Amino acid sequence: MKKTFLYFTLMTCIVNVSFSIPAKPFKFLANKEYRYFDVKFSDELPHKIVAINKNLFEPIKSLNNSKISLKVTLDENYKAKLSWVSALGHQAKRYVIQISHDKETFYDLKEVIVEVNKDERSLYTFTDPRMGIGTKYYRIMEVDEEEKTIIYAPVKIILEAIPAPSELVKCLQTDENNVIHIKTTDSRLVPILTTETGMGIPCDYKYSEATQTGVLKPLYYLAGGNYHLKVRLGNNESKYIVSVNDLDGMQF
Repeated sequence: MKKTFLYFTLMTCIVNVSFSIPAKPFKFLANKEYRYFDVKFSDELPHKIVAINKNLFEPIKSLNNSKISLKVTLDENYKAKLSWVSALGHQAKRYVIQISHDKETFYDLKEVIVEVNKDERSLYTFTDPRMGIGTKYYRIMEVDEEEKTIIYAPVKIILEAIPAPSELVKCLQTDENNVIHIKTTDSRLVPILTTETGMGIPCDYKYSEATQTGVLKPLYYLAGGNYHLKVRLGNNESKYIVSVNDLDGMQF
């Protein structure tokens, strides 16, 4: 009863009054850290807050990401892959990976817990499964044991389009030894040779950056008939028909 009376008295005293309270940075505040919230209560309902104005904000300062060697690349599935190492002299409790589409507003993507703190630097990786076409910015937020936060500068990655494998295959050739030569500039192409029923045929595949050619060699003799060559890049696939006969060998 006393608590209720005191609460009502306090609310009555601050009707029609606004005041400032310290504000702790929240995740959704993204790139700005607010110093104070101005709070205003309702005239009719003393216990109801009608407005919260965020004042006195200033941009969050980012540290150079070279301290953690932050890098972002596209993997074989055209997804953004981040890698970084723990900073020297920092005992991180966790890392928060953040993403932005405009380099202004960042959202939490994933939290990485540091299980063991060591003196030596540890390597961390993360692949964004939702990476799509367009420009993305990624950054790392480091939180230590005292909940102090360090934010590192963002890195940018651009994915204009995901090409079909057929667009990357410039030429398909065979030789007298039934070896397939795939002319392409993309070393991430994965060729798979199968029978017409879909049974995989063991092959040896090597790609040469110097000649920009991949060589696919079946590991055993191919009997006469038709085979399927599947060329994959990420989740995309192109299919070609390969014919083998005793007179002409292998042909597309």
